[in-house]
Amino acid sequence: SEDIYLDDGDCPRIRRPLSALSQEEVMLYVSGLQAIRDNGRFTVMSNAHAHHTAIHAGSSFFFYHTYFVWEVETQIRALGGKWRCFSLPYYDFTVDANEEIPSILKSVFGGDGDPDNNLCVTGKMWSVERWPLYEENLCAEDEDPEQGCCLKRHVGKEIEIADAEKMGDVIAENDQFLDFLTQIAYEHQQVHWLFAKEGCDICAMATGRSPEDPIFMLLHSFVAYLRGMWASCYGYNLIPAEELDQHPEVYTAQCRLDVGPGNCDVIELDEAYVFDRMSVESWSIVSEIDVTPRMMWDFADWGVQYEVGDFYPKSGLAEKCPVKNFLKDNEWFYLNRALNGEDDDEQAFEATGVDGEQAFEASGVDEAGVQDEDGTGGQQLPPP
Repeated sequence: SEDIYLDDGDCPRIRRPLSALSQEEVMLYVSGLQAIRDNGRFTVMSNAHAHHTAIHAGSSFFFYHTYFVWEVETQIRALGGKWRCFSLPYYDFTVDANEEIPSILKSVFGGDGDPDNNLCVTGKMWSVERWPLYEENLCAEDEDPEQGCCLKRHVGKEIEIADAEKMGDVIAENDQFLDFLTQIAYEHQQVHWLFAKEGCDICAMATGRSPEDPIFMLLHSFVAYLRGMWASCYGYNLIPAEELDQHPEVYTAQCRLDVGPGNCDVIELDEAYVFDRMSVESWSIVSEIDVTPRMMWDFADWGVQYEVGDFYPKSGLAEKCPVKNFLKDNEWFYLNRALNGEDDDEQAFEATGVDGEQAFEASGVDEAGVQDEDGTGGQQLPPP
């Protein structure tokens, strides 16, 4: 099928694992996300997500979020300058299996919430001054949503996060779409609970406002990666989008197996998603075209590739999958040098070695906004 994404020119979208990024590369995401929140676009996207939570319980779970990740990535690229070739990284949560404190919380994304301060995430980058939340359901009793409330987390140390080998089993033991969907949705939900321990109803990751936590987009970038691995494992990635009607094993429009019928927004292959105000904003592609599950099937149509990273060798998929050597000539994946037998001399992102405050100061982001010289300054806008 023809490419339908915006022209990326000489800037391919190769999404890399967060753990493989340099500090400077990580900060591109942080500063870019804050910039599109400052210009109001991210708030429009977050509102649309919050208004359609039932869709998470059905067959559109993958494709709906695949579009959101692409749109956030696109809007950060639209900032120009240092963000022109930005690709949204992915958080391979399997690296934090059996870890008491997730590695991602030892980095620039802030830590656990402060139990003595309404579970507010500490650090300048996600302070109420820099990242205010205006939704009443995310505010503590002594906070004023009109003034802005803090981002909150409550790490559930008892939550079991799947490791790469288990996720490899989930992929290799579920060749039917609904089975795979149900399993992945569960494992992904465990990650939400990891950062919003059950009972923390004011933690963003426990609500429809979960995009307000910067970890959310990184998580759903990885969920899309897992869908690509699953499809490739069985050779489904070779099925043209126009033939999906003939393959219920690849897409079946109904609720997850653990959700009762009628409790999700079922979207047929050619039925358009609803994105509320995004559909009238000229900067969003949904103001020009309808986005459907069929359109989101092929990553190549949207100019997206995923760097394979460490998950693949650790998952055992090379031995578990019925299709052998499925990464060869696979348009959806980029083989990093380590898998090609070459040394990977990229500066690794060591979570415990990235100082959030130093990175914040080095990024050029100040308390009021992103540098004006990049054209992205301005005050955070409350939701309409």
